[in-house]
Amino acid sequence: CFFRSKYKAYKRIRSKKRAITYEYVREIESLNFDYHSRLFRSLQYFIFSYYSRGINFTDLAKLKIGANVNDRQISYNRSKNKRLYDFELHPKAQRVIKIFKDYPMKSDCGYVFPILDSVHDTPRRIDSRIKSALKDFNEDLAEFKKITSCPKHITSYVIRHAFATNL
Repeated sequence: CFFRSKYKAYKRIRSKKRAITYEYVREIESLNFDYHSRLFRSLQYFIFSYYSRGINFTDLAKLKIGANVNDRQISYNRSKNKRLYDFELHPKAQRVIKIFKDYPMKSDCGYVFPILDSVHDTPRRIDSRIKSALKDFNEDLAEFKKITSCPKHITSYVIRHAFATNL
């Protein structure tokens, strides 16, 4: 005995757009914070992430000077899918790299950004530190939203979508 079933055509469900426009990216870029503040560092992470093809925060935190980044080039394997990304850095991303070369707060084990240090010597400690830094970063991005006219909630994930959408 066979049952007959009727199927309706699949209707594509539209997801909520996460990206912010380039106008808001530029507005956030123009913010000024004290050079030694966490907000300043978060602004630089924002700029670097956006102008480095929407690099994921975890991958950003794990970048090492020389091994992954030089003045003009970036090459890294994405943590999530192990795919190699190798491209020339946008001039604004290059400027961020230069800022952190001379920045007072540095990683003591060669990371580009002052997120990971030698005390983060196990995968668990690295993951825990990145999770904590990402929380701080997203809190700072929420502060950027309050300061600017941006109507959307901003997170590190929104930055990735913004790059792809604005491209």
